[in-house]
Amino acid sequence: MMNGQQQTTLNHNNEVMSKYLKQVQKAINKLDEIGLSVINVHFEKIRPTLRVQPCFNTERLESENKAFVFITGSDGKRYQEAQMTVEGIRVIWRKYLN
Repeated sequence: MMNGQQQTTLNHNNEVMSKYLKQVQKAINKLDEIGLSVINVHFEKIRPTLRVQPCFNTERLESENKAFVFITGSDGKRYQEAQMTVEGIRVIWRKYLN
């Protein structure tokens, strides 16, 4: 007991999610430092994915080979999605092609 409060232990899944949330927070702070804006966080699988808004900084990351295009597709317009890893968290963005 600490300060009159009982310390609780998280079950395994909750502990894993809690650790990922801490990593997501670190990743968001790092992305902010490099001028990227997070627009969504996906927790569909155990490892979260951050989606950022494409901008000149994402273009720079691709041109410096710090990120790479992993999919090309069409949803009425042609697009490419690129990704990189920050603080162990997958970061993706979609850019539309002319």
